[in-house]
Amino acid sequence: MTDLINNDLFQAYFGMIMFNLLLTIIVEVPLAFALGVRKMRDIRTVFLTNCVTNPTVVTIHFLMLHFGAEHATIWMTVIATEIAVVLCEGFVYRKKLPRERLNPYVLSLILNACSYGAGFVLERLDL
Repeated sequence: MTDLINNDLFQAYFGMIMFNLLLTIIVEVPLAFALGVRKMRDIRTVFLTNCVTNPTVVTIHFLMLHFGAEHATIWMTVIATEIAVVLCEGFVYRKKLPRERLNPYVLSLILNACSYGAGFVLERLDL
């Protein structure tokens, strides 16, 4: 186990997962609250849903970078995975969140666009 923890590639992967998940939670949870998701149970749903979808997408992206995928292929995969995440999260939100204010798929699209946008800006700023 210590060999894995001391492995540079694992450390880079783990750091990427943690940074992206933390950024996603910091952006999406308060934004969900601002958009009307107020009950603690519903906030927890947003949080836990992101704990599943975000590491999955980041892992796919990390593997593509690690194995040297073409730039165009990476972007096509990013677009496909982000669409899949919006649909999957929208489905979960439709099943678990009250639909009093916002369509769950629209909520998912807004949350993901904002967190992706924040990550995109931070990446361009080299932070």
